[in-house]
Amino acid sequence: MLLDSNTVIYSAKSKYTNLRHFLAQHSFSVSAITRLEVLGYPELEPEEQDKFEKIFSITPVLPISDEVIEKAIELRRRRKLKGERRIADYCSNGFGAWLNTGYA
Repeated sequence: MLLDSNTVIYSAKSKYTNLRHFLAQHSFSVSAITRLEVLGYPELEPEEQDKFEKIFSITPVLPISDEVIEKAIELRRRRKLKGERRIADYCSNGFGAWLNTGYA
């Protein structure tokens, strides 16, 4: 399973215990884009940054290759979804994983 930035963010919030229980029962990874989005957020508080850095230190971070970027560009041109979502979607397909976006 590939987690997007929203799922990583929700997993660090105390009110999302069900999400943390779900993730504890599954194998998951994130893309480099997700890591960039979460840790690069300009309003990130120091305690939040610590939580996210701990999450990323134990979570496999999948690299973004030129092939992934090219495919995401192609998909984004055909559909009206955000670029990071297209990249994450393509990464999940390319690695044989399903994308968990935190949206039910």
